[in-house]
Amino acid sequence: MRLINKTAAVSVAAALVVQYGSMLPLPTATAAAAEKVVGDLTYLYVPDSPSKGECTIQAIYDDANKHISKHDTVIIPDKIGNYTVTAIGDDKQGVIISRKSDKVQVTTVKLPNTLKEIHKRALVDCDLPCMTNLYVNINNLEEVGADTFGLYTRLTEVYAYDNIDKAYYATSDDLSRFRELVGIEGYKFTPMEDKLDCFMVSKEEYDKNKCVNGRIEFINEAACSPYTRKIGYLYAEEAVKKQGINDTKLNRMQKMEKIVNFMRGNTRYCVLYPYNADQSKCREMMNLSGSAMSTIGFHAGVCGGMAHAFEDLCRAAMGHDIVDKDQDVLCVGVPGHALNAVRLDHSSETYYMIDNTNTSFLHGVGKSCVGEYGNKDSGLTYTGYIYGVFGSIAESDASNHDIYVTEGPGVFSDGFSYVYFRDETKGALHIEMGDKNDKNNNYIDFTSYPTTSPDLYLAQLPPTKCGSGEVGNGINFYIEPNMYHGFRISNSEGEAAFSGEGEHKFKLGDTEYLCTVYTKDYNTETPYGRIQPHNNLTNYFEVVVKQLSDDPTPDMYTTTTTTHKAGTTVTVPTTTTTAKVTTTTTTKKVTTTTTKKVTTTTTPKHTTTTTKKVTTTTTTKPVTTTSAQKETPNLIPPTGKELEYNGTLQELVNAGKASGGTVQYKIGENGTWSEKIPTASEIGDYTVYYRIVGNEKYFGSDENSDLKGRKNYAFPYCYDCQRRPAHPSKGDQVRAYDLRTPLVGDMIFDTKNKSNWTLEYVSPYKDFKGGTNYLPGLVKSTQEAHSLATSDDISIYELKDNGKHITYCVIIAVSTDEKAVLFFGDTINGGGGYILSADELGDEKYFTVDKDIKDINVETIALSGSVNSKIFEGSAAQYGDTNCDGNVDLADAILIMQCLANPNKYGLSGSDKKHLTEQGKINGDVDWSVKGLTANDALLIQEYLLHKITTLDPTKNK
Repeated sequence: MRLINKTAAVSVAAALVVQYGSMLPLPTATAAAAEKVVGDLTYLYVPDSPSKGECTIQAIYDDANKHISKHDTVIIPDKIGNYTVTAIGDDKQGVIISRKSDKVQVTTVKLPNTLKEIHKRALVDCDLPCMTNLYVNINNLEEVGADTFGLYTRLTEVYAYDNIDKAYYATSDDLSRFRELVGIEGYKFTPMEDKLDCFMVSKEEYDKNKCVNGRIEFINEAACSPYTRKIGYLYAEEAVKKQGINDTKLNRMQKMEKIVNFMRGNTRYCVLYPYNADQSKCREMMNLSGSAMSTIGFHAGVCGGMAHAFEDLCRAAMGHDIVDKDQDVLCVGVPGHALNAVRLDHSSETYYMIDNTNTSFLHGVGKSCVGEYGNKDSGLTYTGYIYGVFGSIAESDASNHDIYVTEGPGVFSDGFSYVYFRDETKGALHIEMGDKNDKNNNYIDFTSYPTTSPDLYLAQLPPTKCGSGEVGNGINFYIEPNMYHGFRISNSEGEAAFSGEGEHKFKLGDTEYLCTVYTKDYNTETPYGRIQPHNNLTNYFEVVVKQLSDDPTPDMYTTTTTTHKAGTTVTVPTTTTTAKVTTTTTTKKVTTTTTKKVTTTTTPKHTTTTTKKVTTTTTTKPVTTTSAQKETPNLIPPTGKELEYNGTLQELVNAGKASGGTVQYKIGENGTWSEKIPTASEIGDYTVYYRIVGNEKYFGSDENSDLKGRKNYAFPYCYDCQRRPAHPSKGDQVRAYDLRTPLVGDMIFDTKNKSNWTLEYVSPYKDFKGGTNYLPGLVKSTQEAHSLATSDDISIYELKDNGKHITYCVIIAVSTDEKAVLFFGDTINGGGGYILSADELGDEKYFTVDKDIKDINVETIALSGSVNSKIFEGSAAQYGDTNCDGNVDLADAILIMQCLANPNKYGLSGSDKKHLTEQGKINGDVDWSVKGLTANDALLIQEYLLHKITTLDPTKNK
């Protein structure tokens, strides 16, 4: 029997959908439809739909074929003429048609803030195959149609609108933002009357805000995308950290035990629905139920969701390679069902099965409720499939191959025990069971919540409570057999701890409880039924918790609503909408070396960030000097700033950092040296001098002005990445891609990209002592790739995160503007590839190499110097003229969206010759409700061109 290749079957279906989409007729105007040209885009819309003063946009195009072929971004305005845009689509085809064969593909869409309804197929993948970024106000959506994005969408980032901050936020890398702006954890659901294990948004929630339907429908439609797979992985990372599953002391099977136990106590096999007064017309959220995001984050999922959740939890606990490279954890399809196949030993040919739907763990040949698990001799094989966290379903068929299920003794793996657990109490209890001698090593750790009628929160869904008269409704868990087990049961009124078999009476507050722990043989009659074997042992643990007295105020689950991030900086999303610029821009070159006479000198009375006096707290080994008593420090030099005048004192430079001695500053040649960062408030050009002052251990430039050390680097962003070419030389054009959070340990990925990352020089390799077992191989491969005669002089640097050691590494390339550095770290065999960047990056980064490894090996830096800073008059801005060509036109709005969507190309240091300039940044900032360039600035410029507003001066346009 050969089982169905699930991915291949879906891929064929997708091919047919794409083929069908290419044959769709061109958008045609209905009798009620009208056309309006805004800029160089034509909008086909239906006025007064659904009500007076509102309209539905049915199509947007910019060429004769009624496609979008000249823009990589489409911004749909809030209004078309006098009509507010409240809906998009016509239930037949996409609003925007963009083809891969076009010279320019649409990658970003910004939906109007006024949008209430998205019709089905409005942004479907066969019409928008390259769309990766979407801006949307989910708080305003009332309905999102079926197949909105399609099954193979490349949607990677959702920028959700925050009604409080009046700004868009990226939500794929910030779980708290996702919870607040996109997720459904804080909403109540109610059991459906005629459908088992089905839960609908409660009438109470819908009556409060009908947009809760739009929210759950939106994430259901997005649930086939890389975006929601990234969200699922964020939930997985949070879970394994909280549960201690990523503890390096645990072996692979122990981690899998904890993962399965976490899912047992936190997930219910069920499907979610939006609200409908007529439950027979409710729309099933099956995309959502089949996702790891829902299974882990919303406590609700079906077999596919359970299988992908297990996969993501394994990724988070053991690294992506266990899935993507080693294929030791697979999602496996059998007819009508999905589960996981795992190898405990990578060298083994055979797999064990883990079925979180049917609560089976590490078993071999046999049968489940819908399929048979085969073996090698009988020719029964399976086809594994992987839905990659960072890729589309269409890209996730890398693991299609036959696998064989183990025939191990008793068809179970050795080494784990089975626990049959029942909670017959009334209130919420925190249940823990694990190593008695290590309270941090819990195998069972969950909160057992009672359900509330008629409405309950999603966290109450897992079936962890049993009625005292029920049979067979316990939960099965797995723990290590060779440990002395301890129990902890607690609530808000107290905690009880005990161990060993027998009866354990305890009190939490004034309420009395009983926990019985017994060893039972499999297949023996008990009040809870006959338990079939779950492992190779002859017996199992039976644990039952009962409540012996009433609790008048039991703990209950109340809410999971995420509070707003008060006080957080409002940031512009990393990518927004763009369009192709055909106008000419001029770059204003700012070169000022003179210093105007100013009223402030070094540090007037003003609260500033000061540079702490550095002693020898860094672990960096300084450069060897000619003195046995003193060493030469290394330096991250300060950088100048260009600041808009605001009448207050402002810091003129970004602080420098030395590995020894103290960095001092002064304004102008006649200024006074100080460790404090110099400030000024008057308009003018400033020359800020810096130097390192030595001490008893380190030389300083105050002693020797010609002194040189090694240059260190500081950046706000760090990514793990692939590179092409892998070992570039000076002058090469480099592509860094497959960006993800950085490796910060042996096969351990961080949870963030942004931090205070530094690369600090240690020594040449011949003098280096330390690192990991991976560093020698990394250095050797670097030597061979760059044809170096010896590895002795290869410079070893240390990557730090806020001063904390991450890895030792080898820098291989620095960009011409020194805003990007490529290096290899010893966090993985062969070297983990990193890019440090001054700017937040999207999917990839292109740059030209100014310094390669040969330059880095001999690079030095003077320990004194000067930088130029400037305070300019804000009123000098030519508001709206973003491209500085002397005119205000649509090209200015387009440039704003380009630099937001692709800062590597169009930002301040972009590779395109028409990139944004400092003056353009000032001119384009016409919306002062948010500091810096945002999509709102582009929108205001468009409104100005349409004569909706009469001025772009922010001081007059309030």
